[in-house]
Amino acid sequence: MRDFPARFDDLPETKLDATDHFMDRFHHHLKEGEIGFATLPDQVHRKSVKKGFDFTMMVCGESGL
Repeated sequence: MRDFPARFDDLPETKLDATDHFMDRFHHHLKEGEIGFATLPDQVHRKSVKKGFDFTMMVCGESGL
């Protein structure tokens, strides 16, 4: 069984830095309103733009296919 520190003061500095970084990013997203069902379309849009996507278009003339 692992021994866990009793207080945050007992944690190594790097773990505290990582926790602070996570909390800063989390609070930034809360302030910007990027969390929740209401922002789902914006989240999908950002993910698509970041990741990329395929777009297929079929064009038919007067005579058809």
